[in-house]
Amino acid sequence: MKTEKTGKMYHLVVPFMLAVGSTACDGSVEPGQELEAVREEPSQETAVKEGAAGDELGQVQSKLTATVNGCTGEVDRLARFYNTLGTEHFYTQSAFEASYALSNGQVYQGVPGRIFNSNFAPCGAVPLYRFLKVDAQDRLYTTNFGEVGSNPNWNYELIQGYCFPTQVTGTIPLHRLYQPSQMDHLYTTNSNEVLAAQGQGYNYEGVTCHVYPDVPDQTVQCGTQVTSSAPGSDKPYSVNVNLGVSSGTLNFVSDTRPGYASGSKDRMIVRVGGAIIHDTGCISRGGTLIPLNYSGATVANVEVLPNCDGSTTAAWSFVARCP
Repeated sequence: MKTEKTGKMYHLVVPFMLAVGSTACDGSVEPGQELEAVREEPSQETAVKEGAAGDELGQVQSKLTATVNGCTGEVDRLARFYNTLGTEHFYTQSAFEASYALSNGQVYQGVPGRIFNSNFAPCGAVPLYRFLKVDAQDRLYTTNFGEVGSNPNWNYELIQGYCFPTQVTGTIPLHRLYQPSQMDHLYTTNSNEVLAAQGQGYNYEGVTCHVYPDVPDQTVQCGTQVTSSAPGSDKPYSVNVNLGVSSGTLNFVSDTRPGYASGSKDRMIVRVGGAIIHDTGCISRGGTLIPLNYSGATVANVEVLPNCDGSTTAAWSFVARCP
């Protein structure tokens, strides 16, 4: 993946052969990209649950699954990035694409929601298609494959994942907006951001589909060491830390270079009440203790972005010590 200048701006060029959710020309999911669905008799229940990978330290690669009308599968984070060179928003579930987006100057902006990474059409989900407008630097995410028509300036890239055209239990709307002067599509599940974007010249274009809200992969008590499960664990990871009190000083110790992966770089972002109180940046460094003052909430969220330099040997750990 690289950043490439078009006639007006820059856009991210993605090597699709490694992208999650790539498809064949007929729109079907390529072999190896599917997560097998468990199909039973349809029910009206929809549930989201966290399946822990284990209680031992290091076994933190839990998976979030959802069950809809008898189909059960994994729902992945749809991470959002922003290219300040070309005012482009870019969304992906792929850890490979995410790490290269960061290494090519994209700014990480969080996770608006989670979508299925496997085909759930029999249970009501539809593909979320991704297109690139080649004469600008805009990406379109839509459930309507024919929306771009025969316009040669739009290139079909892949199926990003699967979401729901109408709301099912546990899902929220993914709103779509467009800024014509910047030629940028914005997708968000935050109604306040919708209003703020409209104040910045974005036109509201409706609900693209319905997705699951993002939730932490793990919740721990302060003082618990959290580590990647193995070298090369490269998926973004989110942990809530119970602090016990609503204000104080949190001592944060991070290590982004365990002995077996000293050449990789990782990034950790600490939030309290939604506000960022610390960002390590993309680093390879170990054993650093940083006191962080906070107030207004009893839970801190630590988001780990492995391989922020585009490497493939992520290994990390952190501990948030009680105030």
